[in-house]
Amino acid sequence: MLRRLIRIAVLLTVLVIAHLGVSYWLYDLDDVLANREGKGIPDGLTGPAQVTPLRHGIFLIGASGRNVVAVIGGDGVLLVDSNEPPDLERVQAALDTLTDLPVRYIINTHPHGDHISGNAFFARDGAEVIATRLAAERIREDDAASGRSGPPPSGTVPDIVFDGSYRIRFGPHTVEIIEVPDAHSEGDAVVRFVEANVIAAGDLFINEGLPYIATDKGRSIDGYLAGMGQLIAMTDDESIIAPGHGPVGDRTRLIETRDRLAGVRDAVAFRKGLGLSQKLIILTYPAHDWPVSWQRYGVARKWFVKMIYRSLP
Repeated sequence: MLRRLIRIAVLLTVLVIAHLGVSYWLYDLDDVLANREGKGIPDGLTGPAQVTPLRHGIFLIGASGRNVVAVIGGDGVLLVDSNEPPDLERVQAALDTLTDLPVRYIINTHPHGDHISGNAFFARDGAEVIATRLAAERIREDDAASGRSGPPPSGTVPDIVFDGSYRIRFGPHTVEIIEVPDAHSEGDAVVRFVEANVIAAGDLFINEGLPYIATDKGRSIDGYLAGMGQLIAMTDDESIIAPGHGPVGDRTRLIETRDRLAGVRDAVAFRKGLGLSQKLIILTYPAHDWPVSWQRYGVARKWFVKMIYRSLP
């Protein structure tokens, strides 16, 4: 009897070790298949920036996995986000294929460096930068999230700041900028081009990737999912949605992404409720239902699980 119990204990130990090894192997495989190491956005595109026409003179310009939305108006260009070095010349070259008009406005969806570091470059002809008040405050700061080691260059800090919402008319477009609080980062906003039914979602929508959530700034997975819910409520079946990273999406893909993220959140919450530590939860592979083909952008699965764990009560 004792020998049998010993054999069972040894077998269970082997199975546990094998499971842990497979879990680590799966996470490593994620990073390999996603063309990344650790938690960064992969280099992605090479060569010229990719230009995708959306609707009514609105274009998505993608370079190194980061998106800029360009709107060609009557006397200039409006940009949503501005990318970062070393891709600014690539984005400018793409713009040059569309128009020779100057940039008049830059709208920042949030203060992270990969969305605001090109402000000064594209505002060199006097463009005005628009952002939420909270995002503007963070852009002014010497903050690692903005990718700087010193004061922001001239032209980087927003000229027009707002709380809640802000509306301008640009060419044929009514442009609504809507603050989405406590979601991805500090001072998030989405941009809605009303007549065209096009929405620039910033990092409230990563198409084919897992989002970074600024848990160190008090943001949470629940806040992020609530923000996605607000975004979904702005759409209909004809909406075109430009993500902060990844290819153009629609309402169906946006809802599917939200639901899959919620599934990972619920799996982590269930395990945490059982008293499992963060390390043990990671080893149970709670993000196993997230498609490997959706790992081109954003953070790797294990980093996403860590962010969820940290943000849950």
